[in-house]
Amino acid sequence: MQIGSWASLWFGLTLPAIILMYLFKRTYMDIPVTSHLLWRRVLRNVEANRPWQKLQNRLLLWLQLLAAALLVVALMQPVLPGGSKAPKHVLLIADVSGSMSTTKEAPEGDGEEYSSRMSEMKQAIRTFIHNEAAGSEVTLLATGSEPEVLLAGEMDDSRLTEEIDQLQPFYGKTAYRETISLAASLTRGETDTEVVVFTDGDWKEASQDILFDVPVRVQPIEAGQAVNAAIQQFGVKAAQEDKVSSASSGSHVTGVTTILNSSNERVEGALNLYGDGKLLLSRQVQWEPKQRASYTFNRLEPAKVYRLQLDTKDDYHADNEAYAFLSPGSNKRVLFIAEGEGNWFLDKGLRLAGAEVVRLQWKSGDGQTPPLPAVTPDLVVVEGSRPPFLSSGAWLKLSQQHPLWEIGASSAAGQQPGIGKIEMLNHPVTRYVSFDGIYIDRIGTADQPAWAQAIVSAGGKGVIWAGTEQGQPRLQFNFSLEDSDLPLKPEFPILISNSLAWLESSAGAGIGRGTAGTAMDVPVALDAVQASWVPVSGLAAEQSRAAIPLEKGKQGFVSMQRLPDVPGLYALEQKGADGQTSRRYLAVTPDPAEGDLQVQKSPDKLFAPGDSVVPPTEHRTAGASQTQTSSGQEITLQDALPWMRMIAGAVLLLIAAEWGVYQRGRSI
Repeated sequence: MQIGSWASLWFGLTLPAIILMYLFKRTYMDIPVTSHLLWRRVLRNVEANRPWQKLQNRLLLWLQLLAAALLVVALMQPVLPGGSKAPKHVLLIADVSGSMSTTKEAPEGDGEEYSSRMSEMKQAIRTFIHNEAAGSEVTLLATGSEPEVLLAGEMDDSRLTEEIDQLQPFYGKTAYRETISLAASLTRGETDTEVVVFTDGDWKEASQDILFDVPVRVQPIEAGQAVNAAIQQFGVKAAQEDKVSSASSGSHVTGVTTILNSSNERVEGALNLYGDGKLLLSRQVQWEPKQRASYTFNRLEPAKVYRLQLDTKDDYHADNEAYAFLSPGSNKRVLFIAEGEGNWFLDKGLRLAGAEVVRLQWKSGDGQTPPLPAVTPDLVVVEGSRPPFLSSGAWLKLSQQHPLWEIGASSAAGQQPGIGKIEMLNHPVTRYVSFDGIYIDRIGTADQPAWAQAIVSAGGKGVIWAGTEQGQPRLQFNFSLEDSDLPLKPEFPILISNSLAWLESSAGAGIGRGTAGTAMDVPVALDAVQASWVPVSGLAAEQSRAAIPLEKGKQGFVSMQRLPDVPGLYALEQKGADGQTSRRYLAVTPDPAEGDLQVQKSPDKLFAPGDSVVPPTEHRTAGASQTQTSSGQEITLQDALPWMRMIAGAVLLLIAAEWGVYQRGRSI
């Protein structure tokens, strides 16, 4: 049993007061006298009567003591835990933001070394449902990128337990305010309903101005003081000395990172930098409270994916890893293979697009195989006929493992396109380019490759083909630049730049990075029949998350895709119609605001002032009131206080009415 008002215990003093009144009560006896001369003597005897006397067993005494005792108990407002009538409908809000994954040392005897706020919240919800919401309809809301209604009016214990067990932290930008607003809307106009918010107090958005028609209270999850050091920024770029290409120059990369210690304690640890899974360097560091520090890593080996790991004992692990890729266009090396000198316009267009061009000339019929370039190119451009040495040995392997752009390979035996409208597909290569008014003398007669899709056509013939072969992008101009006036058009530099950007971005290791749970424009191949996010590293891989298929529309995969909810490195695996599979990487990061664990607010400051979240008077449920026990538990009493006052007044009137009997010395 719990007591709502211990202060009312003072009324219990009426019990000994009633007993004292009976102990000091004078007893008057009826005495017959024969003469009025004896009155004086009788009065002297009565006045000499002792007030202190033996307590007698009178019914009126016991009734008055019982009335006073019941009044004391009523004023103390006793409550049986779980015994009070539960509301018909209970709406629970589970805060599953990233901060709920914060861990702390588990209590002794718990069997675990660490426990998370999320596990403690699950247990708190289960306890609340079994005790205070027994027999109530339960609606469960979870915060996320948008409010999520997990259960609505559910009373089945197994369904409730199953849904609670499946709660997982959401590491993206959490819709705090939207969830509270939805809860207010779902309970609008209801009378026998209560809203309970389970949170660690790390509430990032103000919600005090959202009004409810029902009582609301916060069930705090004990957070305590948390320690966290976070990787705020991490990036890599090509070193300055690599801007000029030469046969003997090395290939080096520079990395930069920023680390923030948001806690009030000193944090020590190590910065470990990996390139394609290989440890490149490790540095021991420490950060003072509230310190932000930047670090530079010079002369890194080239890699597709760089991973920076913060190896330290802090309480929030989602921001302890970061990934970076060389940005597109930062280090484009183009191997330009041509028979003879090659097209001067093409060479100039490649250089204007920011490429480092290495020219390789060959002669037909010499039968020689040139050595591979000292510096591995990022992509290969072949103008004219394909050289024989590109079809075997190390050169074949080079062409298969890198993007390949062929121009006019089969146009020598071509045919005129005739008079027909030029048709273009919406493709990154043809963006901001128009082929209207461009003259093309001959188009190659070669069959369209299996990997190819005609993105530009004329007279039913493919003019430009694009696609993916063995996971590498392929682009083919089915005409010679000498047989066209395209190089003289203003669109030519734009077309060259678009082609380079598409070839490099399609073959590059990294798509980029994005915040968990947000939408992002993802470059899915046009011929892809399957595509999914596959966890590679980070929290997603540690938790053994399954692959997430990409969303499809009526005409294939949609361009805007929702990113996974758990941070880490993901591979975008695409399978083409030819059965070939390609991989590109995406770094999913947590919302940086969730890493600041020093902003917890007390429950009474989250939504409204006071000890509990009580709506304004005009929005409260009629006849309802709030009180708080000495243990801090809030109790809703329906018209309890007015009835207690009426009962107390009635008992006091009864005692006053019996005063005359008391004075006359007669009692029952």
